[in-house]
Amino acid sequence: MNEPQRTTLKQIADEAGVSVSTVSLVLNNRPGVGAETRREIRELLRRVGYERGGQGRPAAARSGVLAFVVYDAADIEASHNPFFAEIQKGVETEARSEGYELRVVYAHEREDFSDLVGKLRALRTLGVILDASVMPQHHLRHFQDAQIPLVVLDNEYPEVPVDSVVIDNVAGAHAAVQHLIDLGHRKIGVCSTSIPTHNFRERESAALELVSSAGLNPPEPMLRVRPTIPGSYADCVTALGDVRSLPSAFFVTNDIMASGLVRALRERGVRLPSDVSICGFDDLPFCELMEPPLSTVRVFKSRMATLAVQRLTERIVAPPPETVVIRIGTLMVPRASTARAR
Repeated sequence: MNEPQRTTLKQIADEAGVSVSTVSLVLNNRPGVGAETRREIRELLRRVGYERGGQGRPAAARSGVLAFVVYDAADIEASHNPFFAEIQKGVETEARSEGYELRVVYAHEREDFSDLVGKLRALRTLGVILDASVMPQHHLRHFQDAQIPLVVLDNEYPEVPVDSVVIDNVAGAHAAVQHLIDLGHRKIGVCSTSIPTHNFRERESAALELVSSAGLNPPEPMLRVRPTIPGSYADCVTALGDVRSLPSAFFVTNDIMASGLVRALRERGVRLPSDVSICGFDDLPFCELMEPPLSTVRVFKSRMATLAVQRLTERIVAPPPETVVIRIGTLMVPRASTARAR
């Protein structure tokens, strides 16, 4: 026996004489629809048995496969980074709550992306969450050409019309540097990386901007290290120089590099935070376990993942005409690695 054919949003919209996006607004209990039109659409939905699933999502659309694609690079090692692990967990949880199966794919920088996207199409993938933290823009065209609904996570491409969920790096870096300034530090170093990624660039530029606007001398030279645990430690050992001329505080553009700097400083006999204060960025799980516990900027990784999946579901159910950039705020978390300047 054949299963009864499901009523689509397009059929409902045609019968009601409205757009698909208007029906989607009603399904998701969002503003922008008049009271009478809203009542008529709800009555029509009830009559045709178009039930809503969890969190106000239409159950008829909540099935199939989503792909979570993580772009990886040799100098980043995303597959070993706890930041990406937290993001992946959030995507899996939200996708499951929406009724989707999730496939996780790691795409290395040297991979044939046209082949990868072809495989996603062959698997009838309904939509893609692309963790593009370190992905250059030219790879994005492969995903767009495939015409699979797409939401980019943790990167922004201003020249490309694509939905993105990103971190407010500027506000976060300002909060970290302001925390150090408020503690009386006037010589603030910046530790970042030369790898050209959106997040590191924004955090570094924002930190330098605030240091300059506060009338402080910019850090010279800036520490440039690899954004991996062994790489950052080794590079810090090489780059630190005479510890007597160190800044009284460092802002580090992520926690992994901060952990390498902490270890290198302690091995040189530098006391933290009495000699040097350190503030990181991301608030990874190990920050509270470090000695001393690391002051850092909290990134709401699970919330980013949730919003990315919800936006992708909207694209699958009723594609909106506009693209959006959802910028997630951060929170400065002071711990024992920062203290008042002597």
